[in-house]
Amino acid sequence: MAAIQRFGLLLVAPAVAAAPPDFAAAAGGCTVGDCAEGYGRFDMPTGGSYEGDFAAGKSHGFGILEYHTGAIYRGAFVEGRREGYGSYVFEDGATFDGEYVGDRIFGYGAITKKDADGAVELYEGEAAVNAAMGIGRFRFRDGATYEGEVVAGKPRAVWKSTSGMGVQQNFKPL
Repeated sequence: MAAIQRFGLLLVAPAVAAAPPDFAAAAGGCTVGDCAEGYGRFDMPTGGSYEGDFAAGKSHGFGILEYHTGAIYRGAFVEGRREGYGSYVFEDGATFDGEYVGDRIFGYGAITKKDADGAVELYEGEAAVNAAMGIGRFRFRDGATYEGEVVAGKPRAVWKSTSGMGVQQNFKPL
């Protein structure tokens, strides 16, 4: 059961913050460059900023969005939404590097979580609607690994986990 609990740490990405505002209409200020059509930096009144490419007053192209919560997204934007490849650092330090569709994690990517003691857990594989979904590979902090199918962040069928010492355990779906 411990392995199942470990899965909960990685399979569902922390909530992803909302898309950036329409900068042409937002309060705050364009502090550098052209935030309507071109390259610029926009500082939001509640904290956080966006620096990168703009089109029609929206993030469009490559940019870096720093949220007031401390989360950071670096990557592609299309008409104000995360679209294409991007890297997201969550408030808790977990990271997602991969594909976005319609402002959500969707496609192939990797979620990495590092504990305070430096131990790392990793999921690499398919994702949909901000959760692991499809075929993926996991490496847990104790060296155990898992490879197989997941649905909505949970194992779909009986699966085996191999610890760093080669011990295999069978688990049933949740």
